[in-house]
Formats: sequence, C-alpha cells, structure tokens
Amino acid sequence: MLGQLELKSIGYKKFNLQFLAEGGYYCAKHQLINKWFTTTEFFKDFPGDFQQNMLEKKYVHQVIFHAAVEITRFITPKTQLFGYAAIGPMWTSKQTERLAKGFAFSDNIGLGLKFKLIKNMWLSSLVFLRHESNANLQFPNSGHNTLGVRMGVVFNLTAPQKGEGHPSSLPKL
Repeated sequence: MLGQLELKSIGYKKFNLQFLAEGGYYCAKHQLINKWFTTTEFFKDFPGDFQQNMLEKKYVHQVIFHAAVEITRFITPKTQLFGYAAIGPMWTSKQTERLAKGFAFSDNIGLGLKFKLIKNMWLSSLVFLRHESNANLQFPNSGHNTLGVRMGVVFNLTAPQKGEGHPSSLPKL
C-alpha cells in the first residue's frame, strides 16, 4: 500500500517533473534456504540458534517514508511514460540474514506507464528496483535488493484546472 502527496509540479513542453512525499506499508514472505550464508564463526556474541532462526519462514512488515520524484512524458493526452526515483527511511519488523530489525533506508528507481481512466483517475503500472539497508548502523547490513512490479490507481484530489490532463496546462519552467 502506498500513498503519494504531490509537493510541486513543473512542466516543460511534453514533460512534467513532480516532487512527491510518500508513505507506505509493505509485507513480504522471506525464507533463507542456504544456511551457509549465515556463518557465525568469525563473530562474537551470536546466539547459538542464529542459523536456525534465519532458516525459518517469516513475514516481514515495513513502514516507509520517501521523498520521490517522477519525470513524466505525455505520449498521448491519455497516456504517460514516467521515470521514478525515491529515497527515505523505513522501519522493518523482523531481522533477516541480510538486514537488522528496526530502522533502515529504502531506495527505489523505476520506469512506468499511466493510462487515464476518467477525469481525475489514472491506472498506473511501474517496474522498479528497490534496495534496503541500514547504512552500517546495525549488523547485519548486507541489505536486500528487489525487482518489483507495482500496479495501482492514481486519484487526483485537487480541483481540476482548465485544460488539465495535458502538459500545456502545467506551470512552465
């Protein structure tokens, strides 16, 4: 689940640059299948059951807050191609073999399409790469890299402007 709030929008010819604040919730199923990835022989103070705990299937819950940017190009008045980048803090509920429980960061980059359904509603699809790590604030910090697909409906809750839906109606640089 993800919510976005547009902070600023700048248009130039057929392009639009949007600055966004986003908050979201992710839930993933995770299980390590190679116990040798979690060797503890080089570290002190590890619990004796660390490897066994990492091999158990677990559900990881995450809450994220991002500063994001989208650069959009109108292909037609009802179709947009967009690039996406976001970065920000997150909280994660469980430790995995690659990431400690608690505070971490999430970085995202992606490419997507939006299709206009009705006046203030768009269908959005995005293919993205996501990296999670905790900037070496805790151990472990190998991080997770994920390739994902995001589908959703975008509702524009602001009052429609004259000529809305076409880049010529956006503020100019």
